Amino acid sequence: MKGLSVNDVFPTREEAEKALVNHAVQNNLNYDLEETPKSVAVLCKGRKEFGCEARIVAQLRKKDGVFVVKRIRLSHKCPSVTSKYGSPEEMVRMEVYRAIGDRYARIGEVVSILAGMNIKMGYFSVWKAMRQENEMEKENMNLGPLEQGGKNELFDAALKEFSHEFLELNPSAVSHCQEKMFFFSFPEYLDVLVPIVEIRIYKRIEGFAVLGILRDPTWSPIIYSCVVSDLECQESAFRYFIDSMPELFFLVDFDADLINVLKKKDRKFFVKTRDICKFYYNKTKSIDAVENIWNKCNNDREWSSPELSFIDKKQYLKRCCETEMLGLQNTSECDVEFIGLGIFNLPFFDCIGAILKLASDNLKQRKKSPLGEGKYLFGNNVIRRIEKNLSIDVTDASYNVDLENQTCTCGRFQEFLIPCPHACKKILDLGEDPYSYVSDLYSKARLLKLKDITPVVDLPVKCQSDRNLLKRGPGRPKKILVREPPVVRS
Repeated sequence: MKGLSVNDVFPTREEAEKALVNHAVQNNLNYDLEETPKSVAVLCKGRKEFGCEARIVAQLRKKDGVFVVKRIRLSHKCPSVTSKYGSPEEMVRMEVYRAIGDRYARIGEVVSILAGMNIKMGYFSVWKAMRQENEMEKENMNLGPLEQGGKNELFDAALKEFSHEFLELNPSAVSHCQEKMFFFSFPEYLDVLVPIVEIRIYKRIEGFAVLGILRDPTWSPIIYSCVVSDLECQESAFRYFIDSMPELFFLVDFDADLINVLKKKDRKFFVKTRDICKFYYNKTKSIDAVENIWNKCNNDREWSSPELSFIDKKQYLKRCCETEMLGLQNTSECDVEFIGLGIFNLPFFDCIGAILKLASDNLKQRKKSPLGEGKYLFGNNVIRRIEKNLSIDVTDASYNVDLENQTCTCGRFQEFLIPCPHACKKILDLGEDPYSYVSDLYSKARLLKLKDITPVVDLPVKCQSDRNLLKRGPGRPKKILVREPPVVRS
């Protein structure tokens, strides 16, 4: 029997459909049939679970109304065992049973077991395969009966189980979920690190991710809390994030919408000086004006401007702020480098799992950093400041240094909890080491007090390159074709 080839022509849709289906059956393609007014396609059932691109496509040729075969792709990304079963769900259940028998396993553990068999599936796909048809399992997990016709009910049940797994693995953490939003945090971090939370918001393909960032002793970012949302409303995700947090002091970008949310919820916050400067630079393109604004934000008590009139002075002028910020208000944009932007291309559950996995790996790596004595007990944030202070020739004797209380009348010793130039000179005159007067807050030994994070899915994270999220440069824009939604029949 003659096989199907690209450019084969069929006079009617029905004949094209029959030929595509026959060719799929001959090649053991477990398929769904997808139809639009202009095409007929046979698609592998594993396209959602495995990203499989195996397909046969015939398209309508306008000039004579016939259907022409345009694509035949029979190579699979699906695991080789898929062809033995009627559906991916059946394959998952049977292969897991072969691997572990009747033993109970978390869904995150099942994802790892399947990955060891070279079956790569996301958390939600595995959950549906393992839980959707197993009423006894639902009762064991206290999920309650599911309405099989509702995708949202399935999603919510899977999210509750994900949260249950996370708390089971990380008993000291906090986690809860609400309407396609998931929150987690590590409250014990507040007892070890400076309790000032910087807020970063990232756009996902669908929804947003909100990160609450603390600084470790080396001033590197560490994830304290997070909301991942599958909703298209940024404010909803931000409100849920703030509502889930205890009474803390926040550092935020100069974003009026987010600032108004914090004001309505009566939260303490400070607008980052660099972001205010960035706003005015974009407006004036004047470096001199930016330097002037920088100095006013750090040294003035009265300065204001029309753009800042909707917030109190204590929320953007350091001298008016009642919270000691250790210079964090002047730091550059907090770049959580170990969380690549490609993470936000991942589906909802896989995005959460990837953030937890990368945060876990990064913390373990930091803990391996060798601890020394003297200057080597601290990070470059301290070493650079001490070396700079030591290089300054101090001749003015009008400043009074109190080493016992770690203060200086210049104000910098008590502001940063690191010896200022005047304190460094006095310490050296006494034959002592300036690093012995640095606050324990900066000691890398504090990292060892942080509990390790156990990810729900303990697998290496792979995602799209960050460059896919960068803004497209100048040139002709890509054409966008508006198509009618396809009809899919199994």
